[in-house]
Amino acid sequence: LPRASEREQFLQRMAAGRSRTLMASGGDEPVADSGGSGHSIFADALLRGLREMDKGQFTAAELFRNYIEEAVAGRAQQTPEYNPLRNSGHEAGDFVFIKLGAGDKPMEATVKAPPAVTVDPAAFELEYWNAIKDSSDPEEYRGYLAKYPTGQFADIARRRAAGGRGGNGTAGSAPIVKPTPGPSPTTPTGVQMAANPSAMLAGGGRLTMPSLPAGLAAGALRSYDYVTVTLDKSGELQKRSTQSGSYYAEDLGGGAKLEMVAIPGGTFTMGSPASEASRTDDEGPQHQVTVRGFYMGKYEVTQAQWQAIMGTNPAKFQGNDLPVEQVSWNDAVEFCKKLSAKTGREYRLPTEAEWEYAARAGTSTPFAFGETITPEIVNYNGNYPYGSVVKGLYREKTMPVGSTGAANAFGLFDIHGNVWEWCLDYWHDDYGGLVNSAPTDGSAWLTGGDATLRVLRGGAWNRHADRARAAFRNWNETDDRSLNHGFRVVAVART
Repeated sequence: LPRASEREQFLQRMAAGRSRTLMASGGDEPVADSGGSGHSIFADALLRGLREMDKGQFTAAELFRNYIEEAVAGRAQQTPEYNPLRNSGHEAGDFVFIKLGAGDKPMEATVKAPPAVTVDPAAFELEYWNAIKDSSDPEEYRGYLAKYPTGQFADIARRRAAGGRGGNGTAGSAPIVKPTPGPSPTTPTGVQMAANPSAMLAGGGRLTMPSLPAGLAAGALRSYDYVTVTLDKSGELQKRSTQSGSYYAEDLGGGAKLEMVAIPGGTFTMGSPASEASRTDDEGPQHQVTVRGFYMGKYEVTQAQWQAIMGTNPAKFQGNDLPVEQVSWNDAVEFCKKLSAKTGREYRLPTEAEWEYAARAGTSTPFAFGETITPEIVNYNGNYPYGSVVKGLYREKTMPVGSTGAANAFGLFDIHGNVWEWCLDYWHDDYGGLVNSAPTDGSAWLTGGDATLRVLRGGAWNRHADRARAAFRNWNETDDRSLNHGFRVVAVART
């Protein structure tokens, strides 16, 4: 840009978007002088770019792409990175280099300072916590406490700094899952969790944490501890662990809050194998589905939440903390529309693939809790058990959400039993074949099938245990209002 006015305009545009970025390269290879002239490959490429760039002014991103990225990735066992620091409030701009000749005087440009950017301090704390929250090293949590002694995750950090991962659970308790300090939590079967937002699935697939929905600052996200269990075929406890998850709370008014849990995106096998007891043909063929991260209700929608949005209460079994029932698919969709209008965020029913992915939470067993369930952790008709479990309690009604105290590995309560949960999809008799088959991207299947029938999942308080399996599929007319039909909602993450 030869003219001073052009340079000033260029700098003005750059200054209007503040930048706080990191350019680095890391790996196991010692590379202090591997680039020649006493420099690493990274430093050598950086200096060469500064010398050879044929533009009078250029951004750090251009320097990285044109000189550093390919040179380092091709010659060193390192991964070069250049990215804005997330949630810093300075992600819009870039660093600018201006080349001067040997006899040039420093250029001057009058640049109007951009408006002050308000940065939520909680965003930095959240970044710190997300980086360590899956660590088993107590020192990580002591470091967090040194920096944030009264932080939003301080209670959890103190427990872990003392050598345990115990917590207070979330909603109610039962003898088998009474929250107690337990061993380091195991990750969902087939899933390797990681501290960064892009965790890894077994086999190399990505497990990606979702962005927050529209209009929510990073500080809106909170951490909570929950208890999950694994049972054998006889219903005996094989494993109990306390894990932690992230959620935000939506204030619906009148004291009602809607807690939405972060569900990481990933790939899973949808449907059941032919060997699974009580399997039906509509549960196949099994197929791989990749699901984007989203937020899902920690609990089924309650009567208090329904009342706050719809102004009525259609339930047979009355109670603020009981799941709303006797709601049709049409009713549930209308609730989501009104909730979206009230909050400015997109709420909807889950797709069938999202529901099963969230229910399984990385498992491939019939239930999120392993090979079977018992009335102690799931509300179903205990006269009709699954596997080798003996007959048990039949409550003959719904239960307050979360009252068994047991969540699945994603931190969702009552994903099995209590009430059936509506999904978006048309009903199809199976997952299709070569010509017309279910989507593999987690979206709703809204072609073919029967649009007058919609999918129900999860089982209910008055149904047999096998109906609560993660793969079991049910349907009903869109206007049917049964006393065992309820739902939970999904919030769409920003893209």
